[in-house]
Amino acid sequence: MNKPEKLPLSISRARLIAYWIFTGFLVFECVYAATWCFNWLNKGYYNRLMEQIGFPAYFPYILGTATLLAAPVFVLPRLALFKEWAYFGMAMIYIGGITCHLYVADGVKTIFPALFFLSITIGSWALRPPSRKLQDSNQRPSTP
Repeated sequence: MNKPEKLPLSISRARLIAYWIFTGFLVFECVYAATWCFNWLNKGYYNRLMEQIGFPAYFPYILGTATLLAAPVFVLPRLALFKEWAYFGMAMIYIGGITCHLYVADGVKTIFPALFFLSITIGSWALRPPSRKLQDSNQRPSTP
């Protein structure tokens, strides 16, 4: 016998699990990317890449600070407005990376990491539970 009342619960549970998987990858990438931007792990590779694209030497530090600040916002409860800004900021970083690589003719294969992490960001954003979404200010509570 089918139990239709169980279906929404299992779908919402699967969606919540998928959200946390996507968000976990996103947070890991934010912290890992910051270590590259601050040149803690890469021994100058990222700086050479930024120079090749044409960015000033200080630009990776701006990106690193932004990604490091975004990481805890994704996992902390509430902070819906900050989450929206963090998702937007990360999406802009990845879209900017894709655009820059294409502009300087690095080749199509260089955009795949940024494209992958952009899809992780969009996935995490799209799967957010209602408690982590910014409430619509146009919705008014019903009055008795």
